[in-house]
Parts: sequence; structure tokens; C-alpha cells
Amino acid sequence: MGETYLIADALEHSRILSSLGADDLFWKVTGRLRVRNLDHLVRSTPSCDLYVDFRRYRHRWVDTRLFATTPAAFRRLFLTRIDILRQDQLPPAFVAPEQLLFDNLLPERAELVIVPRLRVEPVIEGISGVGEDYRRPRRRVESAVRRVTRRVLPALWI
Repeated sequence: MGETYLIADALEHSRILSSLGADDLFWKVTGRLRVRNLDHLVRSTPSCDLYVDFRRYRHRWVDTRLFATTPAAFRRLFLTRIDILRQDQLPPAFVAPEQLLFDNLLPERAELVIVPRLRVEPVIEGISGVGEDYRRPRRRVESAVRRVTRRVLPALWI
């Protein structure tokens, strides 16, 4: 939730972000992470309102560590849902706000261009919010599997 307010504030006050048109894309990356192939991700970005990974494996969730969106779509898709992004307000069946976002954002595809799968697997380095190193062997294997499925079975959403 706090991150959503920070982005909204940056859209208002940052010289760069406030100069974007309502339909110009910007990228959001969780600050503690390094995305080694961000240039490749940016080059592969389709024309859309939101470009993000929806995942179905382990849990249905929207991966908000890294995504591209327009200012207009960000305001509509995230700011209007600020109440469901609060960890302390989650229904008991959910462990994270990103799970609620999955079911909330999918219907928006009827009116907005939401690309629910990144075309390129992000190469992420850093420490997760729960202290897990993204470069440890298990994470690297998961990333390799996702990289292959993006090419071979892009509709799998893992």
C-alpha cells in the first residue's frame, strides 16, 4: 500500500514522471532489487496499459515487483484499489494483496489492454521482502523453468 502512495506521489511531483502523457508507459521496480535485463524487458514491452506477470503457480497472484503501466492505468488499477492492498485488511483466505489483485485486475481486460505475461523472464538479484536471496539455486532453477515456459507454453502463467 505504501509503495502505491509513493508511486502516486512521484507521478504528481517528479519532473520526469509528471511530464508523461496519460498513455505513456513507465516501469516500476521494487527498490531493493536489481533487474539485470531491464533493457531487454523494456525493448520487449508491447503497446498496452499494464504489462505485468499474472501467476497461477503456488498461488494466483500478480507479481508487482516489476511491471510497466501508464499513469492513467496506474491510477485506475492500483489507486482505486488501495483499500485491498493493505496487508492488515486481507480476508483470511489470502496471504498477500497480490492474490486479491489477480481476481480484481483480470476483469479489467475487457476495457484496458492488460498483457498478463512478461515476454522476457526478469533476471532479478537482491533480497526478497522475507529475506530470501533471488540468486540462490532454487530461485535460479525456478527462473530457468519460467524462461523456457515463456517461449514454449506462454499461457501457462507460472
